[in-house]
Amino acid sequence: FNLVETCDLMLEAVVSTQSTGRAIKSYYFSLYDETLKERIEDETTGDLETFLVGVLERPSFDESAEPSAQTATSDLEKMKLYVQEKRIGDIATLLTGMSLRRISVLQGSYYRDSGNEVELVTALSDITGHHIRDCFTSLLLVSRNYNYYVAHELNASLEGRGTDEGTLTRIIVTRADKDLVQIKNSYTQLTDRELKKDVHDDTSGDYRKTLLALIN
Repeated sequence: FNLVETCDLMLEAVVSTQSTGRAIKSYYFSLYDETLKERIEDETTGDLETFLVGVLERPSFDESAEPSAQTATSDLEKMKLYVQEKRIGDIATLLTGMSLRRISVLQGSYYRDSGNEVELVTALSDITGHHIRDCFTSLLLVSRNYNYYVAHELNASLEGRGTDEGTLTRIIVTRADKDLVQIKNSYTQLTDRELKKDVHDDTSGDYRKTLLALIN
């Protein structure tokens, strides 16, 4: 049970249609003969479990709808209180119960209201530990710009010692016929490098040829 891959899988469901989300759950069950929710509940506890289950059971939202001024103000006041009191579980419940647009508005409101121009992602990083911090960061990035989030994940998979082939393959294969052109542009903006060159330099053989064919 890989927590990073599980978090990525859940975030993929967040930006997908309901049918895609159901397909992910169905496919997981066909592989392991248990529901993804059951596995999460068995393998995680506390705030991380709250977050992952919250994302898994997140309802479908109209992502084009702007939150009302009253809703935006309420969201900001709750978040400020939860951050101040380090109520991580309540933060997880709040964020996973919002549309991506509403989370994006909250981030802007938090930044403007903080006085010191503190980003929400920074404030949450300061009060959370490794896994839940990474999940919060990923969700906040997804809400602001999904392509940028994927570019960040690609960069992480290619950096350091060794290549994270699982993440690299999953992203390129699943996005090849959807929005890989935009993701490549975001990758270049993020790193000042071309994705195809980095993939070429970090892979070899038939695996390299397959990925490059999809990228091109």
